[in-house]
Amino acid sequence: WCVGLMVASRAGVLHISLLFFADKFLVLTPFALGLALFAAFLLALLDLAEVPGTRSAAALALVLAAAFFTHTLVGATCSLLAGIAWLARLARAARGDRASIRVLLPLALAVVAAGVALAPYLVSVVAAKERQLANGFSARSLVTALLSGAFLVPAGLAWLARAARARGAARDLLPLAVTLVFLGLALGLPENNQSQFWSLGFLL
Repeated sequence: WCVGLMVASRAGVLHISLLFFADKFLVLTPFALGLALFAAFLLALLDLAEVPGTRSAAALALVLAAAFFTHTLVGATCSLLAGIAWLARLARAARGDRASIRVLLPLALAVVAAGVALAPYLVSVVAAKERQLANGFSARSLVTALLSGAFLVPAGLAWLARAARARGAARDLLPLAVTLVFLGLALGLPENNQSQFWSLGFLL
């Protein structure tokens, strides 16, 4: 790890915590709680995909609301990924996948319910963070992908792509993983906070 820190200081990753995956779990911050909620979000999303209904939708809505309140970036990312999952299901439904048709409504209602419940809080947060998004594609983002994600990103995406050929969780997780890689490479946030997209992607 010490050697990795020396390499990172010269190579310039987005955030030094990305060299040690457990860093964000060992240091108690809102983002550490956000990572836990992100894991809960993934499980709730997969449960909803497997057994769509009121209970699974309510569970997903509660997790999304908690993520928004605990760490806004994680909550927004989870909502975006839920939207990506909805679009992926819509594409399958258009090809005649009846199982995907049953997922569309409860998934949409879960995201809307979480957004409505946290609307006053989200409006105040968004108002304070105007014009903070920027193009994040840079040498630092590439180095982060190649150095910090060297053992996780290629292997993870390759495994998901292979497993996604059959029905199951991998088919639902692949577009989410690709989205997180894209956000980590292309989006810029103040103080290089786009590094958090990589932490979420490594956890996925």
